[in-house]
Amino acid sequence: MLDEDHSVLVMTSTWTGFAAGTTDLSVGVKMANSYTLADLVGAWEVYGLATGPGAPRWSRNHVLVRPDGSFVSDDLESDGTTDHSTGTLSITPSGILARAGAPNARGALDAGKSVMVWTDTWTSEAPGTTVLEIAVKTSATTASVSGNQLAPLTIALARANPAGGGALRVRFSLPDASPAWLDLLDVHGRRLATERVESVGTGEQFRDLGAGRSLSPGLYFARLRQGARSAVTRAVVLR
Repeated sequence: MLDEDHSVLVMTSTWTGFAAGTTDLSVGVKMANSYTLADLVGAWEVYGLATGPGAPRWSRNHVLVRPDGSFVSDDLESDGTTDHSTGTLSITPSGILARAGAPNARGALDAGKSVMVWTDTWTSEAPGTTVLEIAVKTSATTASVSGNQLAPLTIALARANPAGGGALRVRFSLPDASPAWLDLLDVHGRRLATERVESVGTGEQFRDLGAGRSLSPGLYFARLRQGARSAVTRAVVLR
């Protein structure tokens, strides 16, 4: 499949010869004539998928890149964990990307300068795991960067974890008064309940998720979403 700008190509195939049954995902980008560091500045949404010892694993990151190539990232992992990370990107005049301190990470920027494709092979945690990441630029400005960090978007359980049956009480904070959503998810990522938070403003807030619902014992996730950003906390329900 080729995108509307004719600069990103996505293909899937299933092998019939060697290692028959293997499924292959390939992403290709058409390159521009030249690039500079300024082409990376702005907000990016990054989606990653892993294969190998660390799989199954996916990640979603909200990244802001500054004019000097430094970046800050809010990260959500498939196991529900969240993280805040920093680093530095570089780009060659031909459009090849690198991350400082990650010698196996390599990427390319498309001709429209709005899509990055990365591959990386881990050397720690689960060595040999290979990750494919696709980043889409959502804004050409870093105006939402405050100091060295993104404005806080946080969520946590207001009661001890594990919790009893019934509603899960969560506390959360938002960086601004724009609308946000609270989701209750099961262990498979299915949405069990959603509540829109109407411009509650900054500061800590409290809500009960799943009110009126009897939650079966197991693992659940509470997710806070605002714009393109999200944060997740987990809860174990016992009887």
